[in-house]
Formats: sequence, structure tokens, C-alpha cells
Amino acid sequence: MARLSRKQRQQMGFRILIAALVVVAVYEVFAFADKVYKEYQINLQIEEAKEQKTFLAKNNTEKQNKILYYESDEYKEKVAKSSLNLHRPGEIVINIKDEQGNFLGDNRPSAEIDVEKLPNPKKWLVYFFGIQ
Repeated sequence: MARLSRKQRQQMGFRILIAALVVVAVYEVFAFADKVYKEYQINLQIEEAKEQKTFLAKNNTEKQNKILYYESDEYKEKVAKSSLNLHRPGEIVINIKDEQGNFLGDNRPSAEIDVEKLPNPKKWLVYFFGIQ
């Protein structure tokens, strides 16, 4: 094998140094990109957690308001009047019927037929003529 001159050895050493620096630079770029991507993912998770926190706080407030309403005397009186047909002493209750014979303002569930369970010809009768 032929011996390399001093200048050729310096050039080869310089080329090896440049190649090593390029490898290190590429590694650093990929490491930086990886850290940026991980930080981006963490920020997305933080935003999602903040949105979930806001939603849960709103939901919690609504449920607390419902609990306060259901524990109130107003709600108890409403249920007693609508479900149990109770009234206060001296209170006059007037019930008005509509054309079908249902009481207006009646909050009790009516005995309606589930149209989805009817055969198709009867569904058409209900649709066009209101016959059940």
C-alpha cells in the first residue's frame, strides 16, 4: 500500500472531521425535532385537560343546581300537585280538557301507543287521520 503524504493525511483527517460533524449535526436536528414534537403533544394534552376541566366544572354546577331545585319546596309542591293531585287548602283547581279528552297542563304520562311498533297500514292511519 502506498504511503500517503502529509497533505493527503491532513485532507483525509479534515474530511473525516467534516463527516463526523455532519453526523453530529443531523443527530442534533433530529433530537431537537423529537423534543419539539413531544412538547407539542404535551401541549395538546394540556389543552384537552383544560377543556375537560371546564366541561366537568360546568356539568358539576348544573348538577348542583338540579340538586338544590329538587330539594326545594317549590319542586316538592309541583310534584305533589302534578303526580298526587294534591292542592293547598283553599286552592281551587281547574282542569281543562282538549279535543282528545286530555287535560291541558297535565304532566302525567299519557297512554299513547308507540307508533314504531304498529304495522305499516296502521302507521299510515295515524299519520293521515290521527286514528290510533
